[in-house]
Amino acid sequence: MRFLFGFFSPLVKVAPYLLPIYSILVISCFLILKLAFSLNPGANIFLFFISSSLTFHLVITAEELRDKEVGLARANYFFGFTIIYLVNILMLAAGLHFMFDKFSFLEFLSQAGSGSLVIYQNIFRQLFA
Repeated sequence: MRFLFGFFSPLVKVAPYLLPIYSILVISCFLILKLAFSLNPGANIFLFFISSSLTFHLVITAEELRDKEVGLARANYFFGFTIIYLVNILMLAAGLHFMFDKFSFLEFLSQAGSGSLVIYQNIFRQLFA
């Protein structure tokens, strides 16, 4: 059994860093109230709790990663936290897509990609032009 499910071991190790549990619970509560009970809960209250819980998750994750990293440069810390941050933002955007009709995950990806492209083009232009 260990051989069959051995691929879960790395996932179990990084899951606390990648999954903002409290944000997922708040999004789930919103969806349950909206879909199961046909209520229209106040979006501002839920957005406040989502942003607060996501900030809490990122701060705690950053502290844990910083404490694990040894050395002055901390290259793994910066790279790892960047990946964790991007995954959390994508998960939040997916949650917002399910919460609100006006929010589109694909439009978010498109705008984020075009904004990133402009930033990288400006950096490249400043460095090599």
